[in-house]
Amino acid sequence: MLQGKVTLCHKGAGPQRCASRTLPTCRGSSRSISDAGSLIAQKKAELRQTIRELETTPPTSDTSVLASQIRALNDLNPTPDPNESPKLTGTWVLLYTKKLEQASGGDNFFQALSGSLYGLIYKYLPVLGGSAVGKSGSGAVRSRGNFQTFAPNTVVNESRFEVPALGQDGVIRVDGTAEVVPGDTGQPLRLRATFTSFSLTLGERQRLRLPLTVLPSPGSPFALSGPVGYVDTSFLDDEMRISTGDKGSVFIAVRKREPL
Repeated sequence: MLQGKVTLCHKGAGPQRCASRTLPTCRGSSRSISDAGSLIAQKKAELRQTIRELETTPPTSDTSVLASQIRALNDLNPTPDPNESPKLTGTWVLLYTKKLEQASGGDNFFQALSGSLYGLIYKYLPVLGGSAVGKSGSGAVRSRGNFQTFAPNTVVNESRFEVPALGQDGVIRVDGTAEVVPGDTGQPLRLRATFTSFSLTLGERQRLRLPLTVLPSPGSPFALSGPVGYVDTSFLDDEMRISTGDKGSVFIAVRKREPL
């Protein structure tokens, strides 16, 4: 507990008498909150530095340092129930994505096919847009960033790029639905994403649009569904989000605050 010096004065019939005393002050909790915030800021800065270093190394580079930093931030997560937190809403700039662990088995054929399509979208969406996540790209197609937008019941993935030879910008976009669902027994809630459509825009014109609802729905054999995946957000604050997909990939993103 901290201490502070105060001056106490007594008013009576005679002259006013004053004396200084040292009294305890209850500022320990605010200091703890401040210290925790400083530690989180430090760990986020270290994580971003590691991501910058990985951008200049081969895809097969060791990611154990990154995995350790992710675990450290997960332990410091300041947001209760991040998968259903309003803080999740908004547009996020994808800094890094890679499979760091193996997905669990046991899927039937259609679940496995859905998972494969879901994984392909996340794996190749940035590549189709011109570069891997975090790299500016060069040559015929140059990346202008990869984005995820969460809104109530919807999720949108965009890979933006430019084609210098044509003097045009483009967007590869995958739309889907999002729903907070119960996790496995004893596990927290998680976000289920179902991709429903794919589109390609070049310049001011949409050149291609395809539905992705081509698989039997898990809930009804007579209905069709798009690729389905689950996302568990383990760290979330006003600036950064760390999520892990059920296919084993980790997603590290920062909130986009300026106008798109």
